[in-house]
Amino acid sequence: MSVPSLVHARLPALRAVLPARHSGDVDVLQVPVPHLRTVLSFLRDDADVACDHLVDITVVDHGPAAPAGAGRAGPRFLLVILLSSRSHGTRVRVESALDDAEPTYPTLTTLWPGALLAERELWDLFGVVADGHPSLRRVVLPEGATGHPGRVNDAPGRSPWPPRGGSGGGAHGDGARDGGSR
Repeated sequence: MSVPSLVHARLPALRAVLPARHSGDVDVLQVPVPHLRTVLSFLRDDADVACDHLVDITVVDHGPAAPAGAGRAGPRFLLVILLSSRSHGTRVRVESALDDAEPTYPTLTTLWPGALLAERELWDLFGVVADGHPSLRRVVLPEGATGHPGRVNDAPGRSPWPPRGGSGGGAHGDGARDGGSR
């Protein structure tokens, strides 16, 4: 039985809100954020699924919507979680559409402690908040940096790096990153 079939059979109350598909050798579940913890706990704890390994967690930013409704269809931010089961040799991708204005999801650190740094990176680069994370702070950019440079078109041409001396304002204080002269 496929992973989506097991999820639908064992979590029947969620069947209507959990679209699923198969992509290559990966089962894909689309899970609304309010049901994320329930589904992920099931995927980890059910003996027939046993996704005991968090392979990756990332965010896809489709960019801000265009004005006057001419923008993209669907959410701006898509949380993508890739899991695997070492005992069953299966892989599952869980996708969750996040709120455009306040992209937030429940932390995965309580299920997979290895999510700690990846969630910090998602916050640092995309501004996506892992609610309940034990230590959500910058991990890639230096403290004092502003914005989230992984976001598409939020502030074109603006560097998130804080100025370091000099008048250039770039990451190196010499204008090298922002087109200034040396």
